[in-house]
Amino acid sequence: MAIKYVASFKEPLQDQQGRRKGMLLWGDPVHVLDSSGPSWRVRVRGVEGWIAPEKLSDRGLLEIYVIDVGQGDGVLMRTPDDKWHLIDGGVANRAQM
Repeated sequence: MAIKYVASFKEPLQDQQGRRKGMLLWGDPVHVLDSSGPSWRVRVRGVEGWIAPEKLSDRGLLEIYVIDVGQGDGVLMRTPDDKWHLIDGGVANRAQM
């Protein structure tokens, strides 16, 4: 099962009859279930539907998560090439009370 990413700002997820099931947003990860037709069958956020393959990309977006752990902050980043980086913004243990 390949993972692709929504490449347009907003894109409808459709059912087999072409009716809208929901809206996808730029950068949403999409699990491709079947790529044999003009529209691909995909799963997004637990919902299956169809989307045009030209609306998908191999590259994701930069994701940044700021985490408050009580004694400092941390930043978790996922780069578009799917690498994860954790930056710990807390003070060293010897400097704590």
